[in-house]
Amino acid sequence: MNFLDFNINSMLKEELQSLENQNKLPHAIIINGGNEEERLNTAILLSMWATCRESGEIPCGKCKSCINARAKNHEDVYFAKSFGKTEIYNAEEMKQIAKDTILKANSARNKVYIFLNADKSMPPISQNMFLKTLEEPPENVLFILTTQNSKALLSTILSRATVFNIPIKDSFQAENIELAKNIVQGIINPMEIDLLYATGKLTKKQTALEVLPVVSRLLRDGIACSIGSECTLDEDTGKILAKRLTKSRLIRLIELNEKAIVKINQNVNLNLLATWLCGEYRRISW
Repeated sequence: MNFLDFNINSMLKEELQSLENQNKLPHAIIINGGNEEERLNTAILLSMWATCRESGEIPCGKCKSCINARAKNHEDVYFAKSFGKTEIYNAEEMKQIAKDTILKANSARNKVYIFLNADKSMPPISQNMFLKTLEEPPENVLFILTTQNSKALLSTILSRATVFNIPIKDSFQAENIELAKNIVQGIINPMEIDLLYATGKLTKKQTALEVLPVVSRLLRDGIACSIGSECTLDEDTGKILAKRLTKSRLIRLIELNEKAIVKINQNVNLNLLATWLCGEYRRISW
């Protein structure tokens, strides 16, 4: 895949390139995280890839199809329209898109449908209507959804799409980074006491919500080191994690953190959560 002059996160590049090499790029993609500009640029790059008419490395960035897709003016790339004060993709729009997917592309290899800010603009009723199309996707159609929080989408949508995460460039407080490192150290230590002590400090909602994303960032650094990509927070911790844990275990640990954050926002008992987290961290890593 040719990334041209687009500023795409290095880990995301690795994932996209790997899937293209295996000819496994999915028919439905969710671009999650980062900022709005990063999500939009990634969606545009993928629309160029899907519609480029050259036979070499794509997108070429030079053909008429690429130029039009980049300018958001391609006849086979459709940006879903939102309506009303709340700017939602309403039922009528979803019906129209479902009908349009059956038609062949006008000039490109594929048709592309882009739903920006789907986590905010696609209510459950619209998601359920969209689900019918996802369950039996037409050939040569690519759906791209951008989200700040993909977990806001229905699980049935998430299970039928591939989520690509763009790390959010936060500035973390020093004490939160320190506690997150203690948790990571506890995860890889043979003795459970260190992990039990570290997770035991997550008994305040605000602390837990601030620390767990840092833990996830450190785990992603482990994945980055394992595939030779650039770390975003702490290279030393990343190298230790890459040496100690497999990529699949690191991914499962990140998913565990996401589940924990959802539980915290649902006002779960934090003492019970800390105990549960400790047990799950150990189960996955050992």
